[in-house]
Order: sequence, then C-alpha cells, then structure tokens
Amino acid sequence: MAFEKYTKPPSQRNTSDTKPVGNFKTGMKRAVLDEPKAKFFQHEAGEVVDVILNSSHPDFMKMSDIGSCKIRLLDSEFALPKAQLNWYRCVETNIKEYPLVGEYVVAVKYMGKFYWTHKINLLGSINNNAMFHFTTGNKLDNGYGVVAKAAGYAASAAAGAIKNTMSPFAMGDLFKGNTQIAPLAAHEGHTMFNGRFGQSIRFGNRARLKTQKGYQSDAGTDPYKSPHIIIRSGPLFDESAMKKATGKFVGLGKPIEEDINKDASSIWLTTKEEVPLSIATAKEKMKPYTSVKKPSKYNGQQIVVNSDRIILNTKKKQLLCFSKQDMYLNSGRDWGLDVSKKIKIQNMDTFQIKSDKKFSIFSKDKVNIDAKKNINFGDKKGELIVKGETLHKLLKELIDAVKQSLTPAACVAGPYPVTLTNPAFLEKVKAKLSKMLSDRVTTI
Repeated sequence: MAFEKYTKPPSQRNTSDTKPVGNFKTGMKRAVLDEPKAKFFQHEAGEVVDVILNSSHPDFMKMSDIGSCKIRLLDSEFALPKAQLNWYRCVETNIKEYPLVGEYVVAVKYMGKFYWTHKINLLGSINNNAMFHFTTGNKLDNGYGVVAKAAGYAASAAAGAIKNTMSPFAMGDLFKGNTQIAPLAAHEGHTMFNGRFGQSIRFGNRARLKTQKGYQSDAGTDPYKSPHIIIRSGPLFDESAMKKATGKFVGLGKPIEEDINKDASSIWLTTKEEVPLSIATAKEKMKPYTSVKKPSKYNGQQIVVNSDRIILNTKKKQLLCFSKQDMYLNSGRDWGLDVSKKIKIQNMDTFQIKSDKKFSIFSKDKVNIDAKKNINFGDKKGELIVKGETLHKLLKELIDAVKQSLTPAACVAGPYPVTLTNPAFLEKVKAKLSKMLSDRVTTI
C-alpha cells in the first residue's frame, strides 16, 4: 500500500479546487492539493540477498540479529547493489519462518525500524520460491553488468530467472531445491502447516462427501464429528519409489494426502475415524494377536504412532503405562528387559508363559517357587516329588533295620540259614546316600 506525503506545510497548500468525494448524494467536497507529493510505501516487496542465522555470520553483532535479512526493495531499490541495502528484522517474535536467499518477502517500516513479514508465494512451491536474474541489483552483484529492468515476472522466468540451484545463484550453503516436495491436499476448513522438506501438520477432520475418496461411514459428512491432528515427516517423494507404489509419477506440486504406512514417521490423533494401519509383524512367524483378541478395526479416539523406530526415554522419573483393557506387545525379533533392581509382577488371574523351544531360568542366588496349592511340573497334576532329606533319612533307617534284623547262620536252625556275608558293603552304600541331595535345589 502506498501513502502520499506532502512536501508543503498545510498553510502553503492550494485548496482552491474541490471535487466530490465518497457518496456523491451527500454533496461533500474535498480539497484538491495541486502541489508536489512523494509516494511512501508502507508495505513493499523485497528480494532477500542475505540472512543471518547464527553468530558466525560476518555481520552478526548481537543475538537479536539472528533472523535478520538483507533485502532489496523491488520498487525503490531495484538497481541497488547488495552493499547499499538495509538489514530487516523479523516482525514475528515467536513463530519464525526464515526465507532463503533469492526468495521474496514483504518489507515494512514501523516506528523508524525495518522489518520483514511474510514470504511471497512467487512460484507456488512449498519447497522454495527463489527467483534470481530478476532485479538489476542482483545482476550487478553477480557481475552481469547493467541489464534493462525486466518487464515483469513472466519475462524474468522466460529468461531463466528460476534457475537457482547452482552458484552463484545458490539459496544457501546447503539448501537445494526439490520439486518432488508436494503440499498437503486441501479440504474445507482445514488448517495446514507445510514444511520445505516434506513434513507437515494438519488440523482437520475426516468428513468427506460420499462420492469423495477417503469417505468413512463412521466419520460421515459432519466436519465437527471427526476432528483430527495429523503430524508427519518424510513423505514418499522419491520418484522411482513413488512410481512403483502408485503406478505413475506425481506431477510437480500436486497435493497429496497423508499416508500412515508410506510416510517415514507419523502421529495421528483421531476422534471418530478408522486409521488404515498396516501391522509391521503381520508376516512374521509369531503372528500378531496370538495371545489376545485383535480389534476389529483401529478407529475411534486414539493416538497412532508409526515409524521405523520409536524411543521413549525418561531422564529423571518414571515411565508409566496404563490400559483400561488389554496391553499387548508383539515383536518379530528379541524382547529384552534389563533392570538394575527388582522386577515385580502382580497378577490377579492366570499367569502363563509358553515357549516353543528351550525355557531357562538362571540365578546367581536363590530361586524360590512357592504356591498356596499344588505346584505341578507339567500341564496337569502328576506324581508327587520325593522330599530328598526325608528320603535320605528313611533309607538310613532302612539299612540300619536290615542290619539289625539279620542273624548269623550258626544261630539259626532250619534248612535255609541267613548270614550277613558282607556288612561292609551296606556301610559303603549308606555313606553314599548323602550324594542324593542337591547342593542348591530345594523342594517343599
């Protein structure tokens, strides 16, 4: 918006001529000021030629400089070289969206200070909107000499102004344009945040017309019935993988829908919709939902997280998990548990552990197994286990009884005399009975 500043004080202005203004029926008149006026642009488009991102920038002086941009105003500074341009601070304090070199922003002057506000959607790309070769000053900065001012955006683009991936027309030290980064598909009333690199946040809902793709009967057509927040990072933007997945290439800038299975990492917070999640262990030998009932579908009020790895870490206090119904874990590989102190499991019903192969328990100290009722080694009650110490005592008594019951042959009458020919043998067996006792395992 351009404002006019008068160069003469009010007392010297010519107000002799008047003409109608506003509603002609009112007969109101205003003065025609026929004296020199200078245009002052409150908001003006500007080309970003430099950005301070950290303290290593040569023009950095204080922390508030971070985010400042050196800008060439398109109307009033079209031909000025970089050295003569001003630095502009970001007008926002909390939300920062830094532009790239070669992009265009809205520049303003408030209370005697220069600020930049929003990026200008010059190319309609969420990845970058940089255009070089546009201003005369840009050409002078890069040694192209004085070139006539372009007729406009179309003429500049036709002249190769959007070729911005090679030095000296680089948008930054690391950044390179990627035409495969696509924006989110729009739906009525949705608020969407699209990042440059393929990440996004959507504040929307699952409501769709019955004829639209993605319609779900649970969500229906009422937008207030199924609000959701979808956060994703890393969509499927590799062309070869995209063609394999979809059967065709996606056009430049064509909006896309979030895909919880194909996006690299996703968090879906839903209220009344079904999330089409593909279970990662569906084809593993240990099939999911072997020990608990599988939900008919993943719908309703839920939070679904999907990625290659999920890490939960507490720095000082507990990690607490609560579930009103089943709590279930399924892994295609190992499942480990390492703790520094006690492991306690309190269960009010059946506690069952099954293994298709070896089941081992090791302890450097005692292993205690106790129950108020039977302890069965097997899937049903079998014979009782002999008590070792009791058996040891009984066998000793039995041997003593045998020794005491036998009588030498000379004292026995009859055809079948009994003699104890080798009493030392029984003593030897008796001495070995203690070896029947385990050094560590006890029973009740």
